[in-house]
Amino acid sequence: MAAAWSDVGALALAAVVLASPSPPRGQPACAHYEPTVVTLEGTLVRRAPSAPPGPAADTAFLLALSPPLCVTPDSASADADRQPESGLREVQLAIGSGAVWTELKAIRGTRLRVTGELFRAAPGRRPPVLLWVIHLSPALVEPPAR
Repeated sequence: MAAAWSDVGALALAAVVLASPSPPRGQPACAHYEPTVVTLEGTLVRRAPSAPPGPAADTAFLLALSPPLCVTPDSASADADRQPESGLREVQLAIGSGAVWTELKAIRGTRLRVTGELFRAAPGRRPPVLLWVIHLSPALVEPPAR
């Protein structure tokens, strides 16, 4: 009898997995906010500061994404600030480490592969999601299709 209940449990689990929504074909699954570590690939964009000259007027470094990204809180998150976002075409890079600045200065080209943790920007800021950078490197360039 125990084996029969085990089989029923396995079938129920399979039904839940198969019924779970999946992203449309060709579109990656949503990323999660920190502490999950993600790796994104995109084009480095330097944007002039929107603030008047001064200490808060740093150039913003952004990663332009294609295809657009969606971000959701993980199921264990109780943080109400972690709102789902979809259609993100860029994330701002948050760089706090001198080693990461050195990596950024050494990179030639604008296609990057960036590893870090996603977090929400202050309310009203654009883009609404930032990436705390742990590591970055040049993106691998695929050879042109023949």
